[in-house]
Amino acid sequence: MNFSGNLKSNTKLFKLLSTIKGKPLKAKLLKQLTSDDEFNQALREIAFNIVQQNRTLSKSQKRSLQPHAKKLSLLSLASSPKKRKRVIQTGRGLPLALIPIALTLINELAS
Repeated sequence: MNFSGNLKSNTKLFKLLSTIKGKPLKAKLLKQLTSDDEFNQALREIAFNIVQQNRTLSKSQKRSLQPHAKKLSLLSLASSPKKRKRVIQTGRGLPLALIPIALTLINELAS
């Protein structure tokens, strides 16, 4: 799997989100980011690769995504920006669960 333009351009945002400790600040930042189509497309790409099992996940990663399985599946299939935004914004923690996995994938792809 290669870097897509969306994933590459959002690498810094994923890293920034992973360093923020306060939940209120992280939630506000995520709310703003989820209105960006490129960020949503990057999350969709990660969800798609997880659902298609193009990347193997650790047991702890699988456990953290298990409550979001249905939303993850819906996000992986969302083709239009409007559908992606709707799934992500109603995901309740789905973007937060995907961020550490996104960083792992980005680090794997970079090496």
